[in-house]
Amino acid sequence: MLPLWHKINRDDVLQFSPTLADRFALQSESFSLVKLAVKIIEVVSPELFQRIRSRLAFQQALGKATIESVSLATIMLAPPRHKTLSPELNSRIRLIRAALFPVYEYSYEDWHYDFRLDAHPSKEIAIWERFASCLLEYGVEFSVSVEELGSVYVVLLFLSTNGANSLASLPRPRNLDEEQLQFIIDSWNSAVPINDIEKSQDKIPAAEEPVDFMDIEHFPDDVPDDLIRGMMDESV
Repeated sequence: MLPLWHKINRDDVLQFSPTLADRFALQSESFSLVKLAVKIIEVVSPELFQRIRSRLAFQQALGKATIESVSLATIMLAPPRHKTLSPELNSRIRLIRAALFPVYEYSYEDWHYDFRLDAHPSKEIAIWERFASCLLEYGVEFSVSVEELGSVYVVLLFLSTNGANSLASLPRPRNLDEEQLQFIIDSWNSAVPINDIEKSQDKIPAAEEPVDFMDIEHFPDDVPDDLIRGMMDESV
């Protein structure tokens, strides 16, 4: 139990319960709502608190990092950061492999190993899921050969690593016209399919209003960087 004192002090609590007054407590006036939430997490869920600390440490390291050009021959592959991945992530990796296999013959074990090398596998898997979705949606929109899908793969690879702000350098394979290239770009920039079919039927009304739910598998990656920095002091 972690007492939270709101608009009262120790003397007030002492009159009510001497035992409770001797317990460590948080005073609402001493912290912002965000900092109070972090203090509560620290006590009730140390593992989650440690993940927040790790996220902050990662942000601090990025802020101090410098960009250098080095020879590829000097780069050594680091050992995997994760001994294993969750069944949910493994299932997503399997789907990525299946979607990309016609243009990128890479084994499941290789995919799995590479994601274990990442500091944040969930984030990287989400990028490749978007990649795979765009490739599949292109195949639905246009009648394509494996060779053409390979060209789509090249364009998507450029967009995934350079973003839509570098379109001047976008690869323009000869077997893709401007309409097809624009479809790829629009598809990559959209969070949902750009040419979807109409829904099949009206859904049954929910019994209650939907609630915001955070997938704990992604936490704290779902939390914006500025909020993470606000949750933790730089000294933590």
